[in-house]
Amino acid sequence: MNNVLKISKILVGIDGSEFSLRALEFSKNLARKYNSQIIAFTAFNIPDMYKILEKKEDNYNTISLEKEIRKSKKLLSDISKKAKEEGIDLKTKFYDTKSTPDLAMTQYAESEGVSHIVIGFRGRSFENLLIGNIATSIVKISKCSVTIIK
Repeated sequence: MNNVLKISKILVGIDGSEFSLRALEFSKNLARKYNSQIIAFTAFNIPDMYKILEKKEDNYNTISLEKEIRKSKKLLSDISKKAKEEGIDLKTKFYDTKSTPDLAMTQYAESEGVSHIVIGFRGRSFENLLIGNIATSIVKISKCSVTIIK
């Protein structure tokens, strides 16, 4: 039996954090090694964004949801342009979802035949100091291999 890992499509979660940008760089190196396509994926959960904005200080509430969406889409556009300059096969996916980012990402990965997911580490609570909530969930429910980048 041949157990060679075949990585044809890499799905990388992008949220603009330092960890997601590290995950993107790791994905680029992996794509070069395996001649893979990268899909830079942003799952934008609008109900969650409203909750986040409501809990912030009054001056933060002036930030509009539309501005956050534009910011996310611009980030994906910038990533795409840079990858093209580097000769990397990368497409972007802005996924407007009512689901959680982890479910959206794993469902998308399965529907697109993704062979590997790369996600940034994000510890947000005491019980998730080692691996963040979204990353933990993706590892648990993904049907393909997953790499977590710190």
